[in-house]
Amino acid sequence: EYIANSLSNYTTEAIISFIDLYEKTKRNFPQAIEVSKDERLIIGEEFAKIGKKNNILIKTCVEGTELDKFGIDSSGCMTKEVIERAINKNLNIPQQKARNGQCYCLLNNDIGEYNTCNHGCLYCYANSNKKLVKRNLKMHNPKSPLLIGEKNEDYMIIERKQESFITNEKTKQTKLF
Repeated sequence: EYIANSLSNYTTEAIISFIDLYEKTKRNFPQAIEVSKDERLIIGEEFAKIGKKNNILIKTCVEGTELDKFGIDSSGCMTKEVIERAINKNLNIPQQKARNGQCYCLLNNDIGEYNTCNHGCLYCYANSNKKLVKRNLKMHNPKSPLLIGEKNEDYMIIERKQESFITNEKTKQTKLF
């Protein structure tokens, strides 16, 4: 409640999700336990009440629709409407299938690399172990087009054509650098 009250003048939405026990998560965080349906319903209902009290819409990230009955929005956390509101422009985005059959966010392409985040969150599914992360971070070169290491003849880099989805905008971006 304290956090929601503190943020109420700065945001109108908060996104929640319950831990997913991927194999990497179980290995890195053996104390983690699955949140039961009853627990999710109790937590969801309370979060919805707190959100309503603070004018913050609670949204879920890939949690199904079981919390909708409390006024929680399960339509996706990074939707066309969210992006349009953030950039104050209309978008013409091609229809996409839900990722994993559940994620309705737009432009849901992973752009990172496993075992490269140094934050050390125990629940994270992206890191196998801390030693590998440290090794990969040492190989990072900010001037390289790769997140880890240097480009060589063994690497196949596929350029993705990316046109602007902003309505009536002709900007095209085909390279990051």
